[in-house]
Amino acid sequence: MAEQTLDGMSDADIAARYWADKEWKTYAVDIQTDAPSKPTYKRTVYVRARKAADAEAWTRKNRTLLNTPKRCWMRARLAGPRELGATLAA
Repeated sequence: MAEQTLDGMSDADIAARYWADKEWKTYAVDIQTDAPSKPTYKRTVYVRARKAADAEAWTRKNRTLLNTPKRCWMRARLAGPRELGATLAA
């Protein structure tokens, strides 16, 4: 369950609200192998892109640069304020 912050909003809600009016967004692309319950490899890469699909495509294209396993799945999500180093005041 996501941690609740600022008037009961989750980090995902805060991120969606922040990035809503911006053309270029920062996505956190989660890279993982095997089942989500028992991953053998897990890493998060931050990518600037217009859409989540573009962030995933860039990550797949540059897999060798990132030194990720050949078989892995990726999921892009908007980077939250805590991930980007912001402190949230209540």
